[in-house]
Amino acid sequence: MSDKFLLVDADGAYARFAVVEAGEPPATVEAMPASSLDELIEVLSQALAKLGGPRLHGAAFSAPGPIFGKTLQVTHADLKLDADVLSERLGVAEVRLVNDFTARAMAMPLLGPEALEQIGGAPPKGQAPAAALGPSTGLGVSILNPDGFVGWRAVTAAGTPEDDLRQALQALLCR
Repeated sequence: MSDKFLLVDADGAYARFAVVEAGEPPATVEAMPASSLDELIEVLSQALAKLGGPRLHGAAFSAPGPIFGKTLQVTHADLKLDADVLSERLGVAEVRLVNDFTARAMAMPLLGPEALEQIGGAPPKGQAPAAALGPSTGLGVSILNPDGFVGWRAVTAAGTPEDDLRQALQALLCR
């Protein structure tokens, strides 16, 4: 079995992707327009063909939006990622879908301190919870918690722009 993986970040307009060796960062990342599932699969199929059609051990797709079973509906876009369709049409047995900010949170333990920004207070001691947050189609948030067993567990906590507005209004009115 191959040790190569396809990593894809799709936002409903563009897809950024790379083929990586297990445990290695991407050497290069390509970006191409892809606003539908068919267009995304075509772009990825062409890119993989240019690389000589590498046998992939698996693929991971991240995008802003909720995951329901084996589908991820991209927020504010018509793109719906379907793990079974991606697996079949790309010829990859193992396809994983993950919210884009959850993917960021999952990467945090692998990053050095120079890639992270401390917000408030003293630096955490040991394995303290952390958050990946930033602008997205709303406020993108994922919480990273130590699982007390083998590592970390990331939980999506993203809000929609309407939720952000509602919370801001509540904070203002409750002063």
